Amino acid sequence: MKKQLFVSAALVLAFGVAHAQGKRPLIQDLSGQGYGDAGCGLGSVVFGSEKGAKQVLAATTNGISGNQTFGISTGSLNCDSAGIFAKTNDFVETNKVALETDIARGQGETLATLGRMLECDSEQFGSNLKNNYRKSFPHGGASSEQITALAAGSCNI
Repeated sequence: MKKQLFVSAALVLAFGVAHAQGKRPLIQDLSGQGYGDAGCGLGSVVFGSEKGAKQVLAATTNGISGNQTFGISTGSLNCDSAGIFAKTNDFVETNKVALETDIARGQGETLATLGRMLECDSEQFGSNLKNNYRKSFPHGGASSEQITALAAGSCNI
């Protein structure tokens, strides 16, 4: 029993340390969830996101090890910020006209709100997004998904 507890603790620590790599582009986290129906946690790391019986095993592993709270608190064990993408995309869709105006200026209330949603440095985020938007869409007309992806690529977390 002690051996299993030690191995579980070592795995959790190893994944936590591996996750703490410093700043990286937020777009890497928004590319999709890394877990299946069982949710994030050690089970998602071990069994992945494949459908079927593996999700039962992943859920069992998560339940036995009780690590989802730790994963959510630390952003490890596949409990990262992938869920932000849907909320951000909804915000961009709803505020697209105002957001495009703010992006063109590199500042503004809507742009600041988007930056806070993505937990970005607002000053750097605004200028990065302005420059990236001009390069990517010189004639405008970007979709909400494209703006969201561009915003995530303009932000380092």
